Amino acid sequence: MLVAKVCFLLAFFVLAVALGPFPDSDAPAALLTGFAGVAGMAIQNAVQRVHFASIPPTTLMTGNTTQAVLDAVDLLGGMEGDTALAVRGRLMRTLRGIFWFAGGCAIAALLYYLAGFWCLAVPVAVAAATVIVRPEAASTAPR
Repeated sequence: MLVAKVCFLLAFFVLAVALGPFPDSDAPAALLTGFAGVAGMAIQNAVQRVHFASIPPTTLMTGNTTQAVLDAVDLLGGMEGDTALAVRGRLMRTLRGIFWFAGGCAIAALLYYLAGFWCLAVPVAVAAATVIVRPEAASTAPR
């Protein structure tokens, strides 16, 4: 699955660099490029939920943001005791992840400003390195 994700991310990168920028988002080239990116992200979500469910999610803006809001509301509602300590700890861990995600977004925006669609080489390289450097992790993940 990780190899498939890398392939879709690579296709997204190549199509974006070769065919972009896209003044018309409804053009077939723009749609094909977008679908390649969406397929890569969909595989990331599926791998996370099926094979890596025991570790924190890598899909920060969906699951973690929702969890942070729920935890904050619980704490603001007057939760006390050991449960409040556990919720506060989870909230801090979640907020740390959201903070780093936001930092990554800022770096990505800067890279796009400096390099255009060529900045998409970075996630392709990171994903490929994950598959190449740690192939045993992918093959021994719980199923």
